[in-house]
Amino acid sequence: MKIAIVGTGGIGSTFALYLVRAGHEVTVVARGKRLEQLQRDQAVVSSDGKRAAVRVTAVLDEATPWELVLVTVLASQVDALLPALRTSAARQVMFMFNTF
Repeated sequence: MKIAIVGTGGIGSTFALYLVRAGHEVTVVARGKRLEQLQRDQAVVSSDGKRAAVRVTAVLDEATPWELVLVTVLASQVDALLPALRTSAARQVMFMFNTF
């Protein structure tokens, strides 16, 4: 599957790691220092050193027909994403709110 994960904190990074290991094509959308780190590594790295190669971007490519977009940002950050999700060619969008 072609999957985009928006939000690369603990939840998004864990999903990315396991989805890549299961054979899916994963692109992660990040910002700030996390974006810089992911661009440098071109991989999600777990606390125990496991690596999963991912594509990295700062914005969700709305034209890509993602089979799944997994949104793993704080609930307070979702409103800013809604315009891009609304116009996205994604087949499915799943929200995994981080409310901690």
